[in-house]
Amino acid sequence: MGSIKDSRQIGERIRSRRKALAMTQEELGELAGVTYQQVQKYEKGASKLSPERLQRVAAALHVPLDYFFRDEKSGRQGSVREELASYKREGSALSNEEREVLRQFRRLDTPSSRALALSLLRSLVKHAPRASIPRVGQK
Repeated sequence: MGSIKDSRQIGERIRSRRKALAMTQEELGELAGVTYQQVQKYEKGASKLSPERLQRVAAALHVPLDYFFRDEKSGRQGSVREELASYKREGSALSNEEREVLRQFRRLDTPSSRALALSLLRSLVKHAPRASIPRVGQK
């Protein structure tokens, strides 16, 4: 089992995760506090990320920091390949409601705002009666 070691490999993980989330380079740049051109450089491995910037990118992509250093081929849960396979099995398209939730979440510009939004959503899911939560695509 190897580990990701260089900027190019980290950049590949950033690009794969960003695409899995249907996020543009502009959106990622805005959340991470850099330009889309800088995101391009990170994804190509042409520019190294500082630990602080990598932490902001991880938060924007909703992954733990160690995500960028895992061996994707090791079969560890949560790999990009598994995520992409899951999206393909599910039709790879988000519903309009899912896209709207994601769009609004991305507009939250502080970690505390994002944490509050996630907390509210988790609480809703945990405490709402199952029958009252329609499945995606149902009305």
